[in-house]
Amino acid sequence: MSKPAVLSTRDLLLIASSVFLSLLLIAGNNYLLAKRQPRYGIVDIVEIYKEKESELALVALKKGATDQDQEQMRGIAQKFGRDLQAALEQLPRDCDCILLNRGAVVAGGSIPDYTAALKARLGAKP
Repeated sequence: MSKPAVLSTRDLLLIASSVFLSLLLIAGNNYLLAKRQPRYGIVDIVEIYKEKESELALVALKKGATDQDQEQMRGIAQKFGRDLQAALEQLPRDCDCILLNRGAVVAGGSIPDYTAALKARLGAKP
């Protein structure tokens, strides 16, 4: 009959330190992954477009609107498009979140709404 193998103190310390190091690496990885969870925010693009549309309609439909008024309206609309694009590119960097259109969100009442912040960047009334 052979004798059972007995581990030395050195071997036990080596095993214990390997297990501890593995647990430390796993915990660190989980901590880093949890910090990188994406955050979401919503904006109501339709509401913003409707407000700008009604503002432009006042210019376009006013009695006695001239070609100059129409040209001014087109300029305002083009500037709004550029400003909206710039704001939609900057806002996610500032809030460190992924922006979703409100119409695309089916559920999720706890998602922060950044519509007012977007309107403020565009110079609109909140």
